[in-house]
Amino acid sequence: MKMFYFDDKIYAFEKNAAFNDCLRYLENLFQKTGASNVLNSLIGFSWYYLIEGPLDSGRYEKEDTSFALSTWKKYIDKVIDSDVDDSFTLYICAYTLSLHGIYLGLRYEKMGMSLMQKAADRCADENLSALINAFLTLERQKKYKPVTISQEILNSLFDVRSLLGKYFFDIYGK
Repeated sequence: MKMFYFDDKIYAFEKNAAFNDCLRYLENLFQKTGASNVLNSLIGFSWYYLIEGPLDSGRYEKEDTSFALSTWKKYIDKVIDSDVDDSFTLYICAYTLSLHGIYLGLRYEKMGMSLMQKAADRCADENLSALINAFLTLERQKKYKPVTISQEILNSLFDVRSLLGKYFFDIYGK
């Protein structure tokens, strides 16, 4: 199962570095469908556009990242406040908060690992379990050693056409 919703419209938005338009499109889609993979996209893509978007687009203006930051926080809060138990959603929340939760505040940064453990405890998907275990392995290391995941597992979880999909292939690919 793919973690993130991704279609040709999103591909076009990303190709043109129209990240805020992409997030607005995803928000509208989520309001209509309530689909968990769209929620995952809102959380993951807004985080990615905040952190990596300026590098991908070559634009470093505050307005280009402030919408991504507010969108990321809005949907992280939605997950935390509603006690979501979908392991894919918990994973992307935990991953983004573990890496950059400080952008939202100290309490968020501290939530990352507990959400990741919650995702691990509830996960019934073998491919997602491999991803969670890879993350936890990296977090527990005293000295960094790369952790890789098979191409087959990555292909099952991510669309390589998306910027975020490429990111995960770069992080965990062999």
